[in-house]
Amino acid sequence: MTNKKTARESTGKIRSAGKTAPTQAEALGKLSKNFVAHNPEPAYMDREEALLSYRSYYHPLSCAKGKMLAEEALSFPDLPFFRNGRILSPFRIMDWGTGTGGFLEGVLQTVLPRLEPDIPVNAFLVDRSLSALSLARETIGQLVGGRGTLSTQCLRLPDMPDMPGNLDVLLQANVLAEHPESAGAFVPLLGKGIHRLVNGGLLILAEPADRLSSRTLLSVRDALIATFPGLFRILSPCPNGQDAPCPALRDERDWCHEDRAFIFSREIREMARAVGHVRDALKMTDLIAQKTAQPSPAPAGTPDRTVLRLVSELKKERGMAWGIFCDGRERHRIRLLLRHKNKGNSLFLELSRGDGIWTHPPDNLPRHGPFLDLSSDDRIERIDPLTSHAKENG
Repeated sequence: MTNKKTARESTGKIRSAGKTAPTQAEALGKLSKNFVAHNPEPAYMDREEALLSYRSYYHPLSCAKGKMLAEEALSFPDLPFFRNGRILSPFRIMDWGTGTGGFLEGVLQTVLPRLEPDIPVNAFLVDRSLSALSLARETIGQLVGGRGTLSTQCLRLPDMPDMPGNLDVLLQANVLAEHPESAGAFVPLLGKGIHRLVNGGLLILAEPADRLSSRTLLSVRDALIATFPGLFRILSPCPNGQDAPCPALRDERDWCHEDRAFIFSREIREMARAVGHVRDALKMTDLIAQKTAQPSPAPAGTPDRTVLRLVSELKKERGMAWGIFCDGRERHRIRLLLRHKNKGNSLFLELSRGDGIWTHPPDNLPRHGPFLDLSSDDRIERIDPLTSHAKENG
């Protein structure tokens, strides 16, 4: 295992709060409050109580998100490093804004079991805090063991890290949320990162599910598409292969995130209650994109069937259920009157934010006031992100 340290941003010394050190609940409460305000202290990772609180609560949540998104990413076809469910050549992954390594840990938990024996993984970690990187090196080092190399850089993004060529995957999680005012500076940085990916390599971004964090990621998404046309295509979550400007950005009240079913540990549930969080699902805004020299594929839908993604809560009111769905270009209010419920469409009532369905294109649905109505003849099929892509990867 090799380690590389460059361009120091912090001293790496964890500062103790002394005799009046806050309890873990107090430290976690302060962290949460600052995160909600998008104003964390610049060196919070260098304070012992903040670092340990982050490691105990936010780290496992990031790990779960990384594992979940990596499983989805590996379900897509045409990944140069992944064939028939196996990785057959050295795997190179870089994480910008590693923190304590939670998101990268989750991704590697998905990747490592798919590596053929004796195939190495080379991981590159970047963060502004040496204290956080120290924990990340320990966590990722134990996970990788002797199967590869681990390199670290300490600098403040969006400064450009030293980047290896021919990366398979580039990660960035929970970074834009801490820098929403300077998100534009990350667009050229991410563009350079995509250029260093192998053709067919993946960019995986994840941010919190609040309105500002979500809209920041969506604005970066649109800016990347406009600035680097043809360099990559969006694989998820935007439906129908669309790289159109995100319709959620047309109204400042809108945003786009998802709730994924997840079973939280008792410790996480207790810490969540202590700081006033509701942990009923794993919530995030995410983006999976693929570098490509080929134009984006045609939309996946047909004249009579298309993919719609639920981008709101499913609201159940007297006599009906409805939600806001996105087809990749527009958002639509679609409802099912309960008198029309049957075996073919009852799945509509079970949907959660972020779920995708196959159904009639919105243009084919009759409009009544603000709603497009499903009928008793409409059949609903849920799209599982892990099985809905081509089955080449097995």
